[in-house]
Amino acid sequence: MNYGKRVRDMLEEYVAAGNGKVKLQVIDPEPFSEAEDEAVKYGVHQVPLSASGEQGYLGVVGTNATDDQQALPLLSPDREDALEYELTKMIYGLRPSQEARDRRDLDLTGHRTAPRSMTGRQRLQDWTSFALLKELYDIKQMTPDTNTIDKDIDTLVVVHPKDLPRPTLYAIDQFVMKGGKAMIFVDPLAEQDQAQPDPEKPGVPPKLDSNLEPLFAQWGVKLVPEKVVGDRPPRCA
Repeated sequence: MNYGKRVRDMLEEYVAAGNGKVKLQVIDPEPFSEAEDEAVKYGVHQVPLSASGEQGYLGVVGTNATDDQQALPLLSPDREDALEYELTKMIYGLRPSQEARDRRDLDLTGHRTAPRSMTGRQRLQDWTSFALLKELYDIKQMTPDTNTIDKDIDTLVVVHPKDLPRPTLYAIDQFVMKGGKAMIFVDPLAEQDQAQPDPEKPGVPPKLDSNLEPLFAQWGVKLVPEKVVGDRPPRCA
């Protein structure tokens, strides 16, 4: 099965990158064998291998030194685009509990406004990317006017910053200069930005662009809003 080979190749990449912490054991359970009983116990489902009715198993079961277990009981080609995420999530979940708690991400925005509820009030929903991050990391929500960043923050995520106050810019700069990891997302034209006009400035459209120019200049980074990176369109025959 071609998909089974792709799964195995990906698992071998995890082993190669795991520095000895990830081990792979491939089991081909024979009918009515102890290995087949183990597959059934973990919920691994049978899949058809041929038109003649031959059946097999294609799933992944992970364990660690403390006998914690996690399983992907059915690996379907229809979900191949989620394979890497699901494997990573499973391996991450099998790390020792203390190690899993030692990492934390910081988000300065991370919410989008959902459609109005039946009460007429706006609801805040996590962006999909942050909803997925919450499955793997501890997320600490911060406001755009923060002037300190906790020492236990592992990775700083700054999304669409607009007119951040100087104390916040200084806190971000100090975090990065001291070796902290940061992911900065800026957009020269955020069409999905739902910013409201300033009532004190009637007739002035809300600002939709974001930048960290004061810090970018110090870091040697420049946003070029006139250029777009993308795939080259195919040539017409």
